[in-house]
Amino acid sequence: MAWWTPWIFIAAVFQAIFTYFGIRYVRVQLILTRRAVEDTRDASLATIRALEHERRKSRRELRAYVSISPGQIRFSNGLYIRIVQKNSGQTPARNVRLWARAFIRNTKIRKDFAFPKCPRVGGTVTIQPDQEYIIQAKVDDTNKDTVFFNVTSDYAKSKVFIFTESTYTDYTGRDRVTCACWYYHFSGTNVNREMAEGWFSSAYFFADIHNFIDEDPEEEDHEYERNQPKPLSQSALVATLNRVGDILFGAPPKGPR
Repeated sequence: MAWWTPWIFIAAVFQAIFTYFGIRYVRVQLILTRRAVEDTRDASLATIRALEHERRKSRRELRAYVSISPGQIRFSNGLYIRIVQKNSGQTPARNVRLWARAFIRNTKIRKDFAFPKCPRVGGTVTIQPDQEYIIQAKVDDTNKDTVFFNVTSDYAKSKVFIFTESTYTDYTGRDRVTCACWYYHFSGTNVNREMAEGWFSSAYFFADIHNFIDEDPEEEDHEYERNQPKPLSQSALVATLNRVGDILFGAPPKGPR
C-alpha cells in the first residue's frame, strides 16, 4: 500500500464531512428562504385583505340609497297620493320607478304581512344625491267595493294603508329595492277638516324596509369575488422552492416555526 493512501482516505472523509454540512447548510437556507417568502406572502395577503375590506366599505358608502317618506292623500273622484322619494346616498340613483297600492281596512294587519303586488305609478327618473323627487298619482284600491272619495261614518275608524315599492339602479349596476307602508287613520272629525284643506296628511309608518336587498352584504361581496379572476394560491418562487427542497432533502420538518 502506498504511503499516500491514508492521506487520500482522510481527505475523502473530510470532504464528505464538509459536503454533508454544506448540504445541511443549503437545506437550512432553502427552508429559511421558503419561510421568509411565505411570511412575506402572508403579510401581502393580509394587506390585500385590508385593502379589499376598505374597497367593499367604500363601495357600500358610495351607493345610492332611496328612501320613501309618507306623503299625503286626497279624495277627488278617486284616491290620489303624494309621495316623497329622496336619495340620501353619494351617487345618483338611476332608473327610479315607483309602484303603489292602497286599501281601506278596519282590522289589524300582522307585522309579517307580505307586500302586495302594486301597479306602476309615475315615470322613470334619476334622483341625484341629496335630492328629493315628489310624485303625485292616482292609486287603485284593492277592494273595488270601497269608494275612497265617499268617506262616511262607516269608515270613521278605518285606516287607509298605502303600500309603496321603489326600485332603482346604483353606480355598480345592481338593482336596489326600497319598500314602505304607512296608513292614515280616520277619526271622524279630522277627515272633514283636513279634506276641506285638500290633502290629508296624518300618516303613521307601519313598515319601512330600506334597501332590503342590501341586508346581506357578505353574500353580495362573495358574488362580486366569484366574478373576479382567481388569484394564485402562492407565488411561483414559493412553489419552486417547495419542489426543489422536497426532491433534494425530503419534506421540511413539521412543527412551530
